[in-house]
Amino acid sequence: KLTCEKGTIETGDWSEMGVLKAYSGGLWYRKNIKLSRDQLNSNIKLELGEICATAEIHINGNFAGYCIHIPFEIDITEFVREGDNYFEILVYSTLANHYSTIPTPLIYRQSYEAVLIGPVKLIWMKGDGAD
Repeated sequence: KLTCEKGTIETGDWSEMGVLKAYSGGLWYRKNIKLSRDQLNSNIKLELGEICATAEIHINGNFAGYCIHIPFEIDITEFVREGDNYFEILVYSTLANHYSTIPTPLIYRQSYEAVLIGPVKLIWMKGDGAD
């Protein structure tokens, strides 16, 4: 039995973090990023780099989309504004870690990575969509 509360943990593979080894679910990554008016003069893409499983993106309280396959990237132009921007990325692991706790000979007893590996970058795109 676990008692869970809000808190902060180090970034990294949560399947390597003690009781989270068998956790199947989501964890939030949050960050404020300040953007200038000049930075908003082109389209902006959020690149998540490598993630294990899927990610849900929210910017300034608005749902921006899901990243479910390579490349893990999304155009966020319509969601950002001049000044402070609040980025939230909800990374989901798969059910594999949970199933590793079920007593059956059919399941390979291994914990799988569950993490936002990155690198996470903002990419400013030229008018033709090129970086």
